[in-house]
Amino acid sequence: MGDCVTPGGLSLLEETIMVIDMHTFPGFFEEICEDPKKIEFRREQYFLYKQHVWPLSLFITQLNAAGIDKAVISAEDVTTRAGSEIVSNEEVKKLVDMYPDRLIGFASVDPKRPDALEVLEKAFTKL
Repeated sequence: MGDCVTPGGLSLLEETIMVIDMHTFPGFFEEICEDPKKIEFRREQYFLYKQHVWPLSLFITQLNAAGIDKAVISAEDVTTRAGSEIVSNEEVKKLVDMYPDRLIGFASVDPKRPDALEVLEKAFTKL
């Protein structure tokens, strides 16, 4: 494959592979950290008591530096265990809307929630 060069001058391998980070959690991006109580809840749930809030643009810079084309960012619904979502599906959508070419949203629904079906349906049809 190394001998196959495309019209753009790249090897076929370089031109066709996209690198996607499949496991990222956006809990401390400042764009979704307006509420100090929510930040504290996230720190407690993740056991990251000294975690700072930082801008989503820094995360994008880190993706660029690592050669990562896209990242999947995940919501995390722990409603029946902890009383709330750590990161909501709506917050994931807000972040994805800021960098739609770089971020892929991944919904989360606590299956033990009484309204789990409605939350899941909303994530797939409205977000």
